[in-house]
Amino acid sequence: MRKLTFFVLLLLLARNASAQIDVSLNPLGILFRNIDLSAEIAMKQSFGIEGIFKYDYDHYKVLDNTINSNGFGFVALGKYYFNPDLNISNFCAAPYVKFSTTNGRYSDGNTTGIVNHNKLAVGFYVGYKWVNVRNFVFEIGAGLGRNFINRYNSANGSIDLDEFPIINLDGVFKFSFGYRFNSTAQY
Repeated sequence: MRKLTFFVLLLLLARNASAQIDVSLNPLGILFRNIDLSAEIAMKQSFGIEGIFKYDYDHYKVLDNTINSNGFGFVALGKYYFNPDLNISNFCAAPYVKFSTTNGRYSDGNTTGIVNHNKLAVGFYVGYKWVNVRNFVFEIGAGLGRNFINRYNSANGSIDLDEFPIINLDGVFKFSFGYRFNSTAQY
């Protein structure tokens, strides 16, 4: 909850500082049982810093185990836009850092337990952002990176997946709609 409060305060401070800010939501996340809310602050005409807050919730079965999980994550991107005349829109590339933690409660009918999953990843993102004349924003993009921490912990022990290279791949996908505030900001 502290991280969400910090994120909201950051948005309010950015708004009061007369910076251009794009706020967006990923509508496809609901299909995959997660909510992604992002905000990008323009630092220059060709550079923006974006933060994405993620909340995941899920309920699924693996063999005879029923698993209920929820968690949160945060992704930070430093986006460079290749057409500075368009004020942080058009084609972009960015390094990213991603952190997530998920808690799952499992039950097989006889026993129950809790599993915690922590991830820290670094990668590279490319995307494209459109902004229409009414300041509505649409962005699509993808990134690929590497997990530096990928660990499952439970009362029965822990598994560190850092040792398996193919499992250590991390992906970031974005399909979002939003709105641009203060589009007349000067840099």
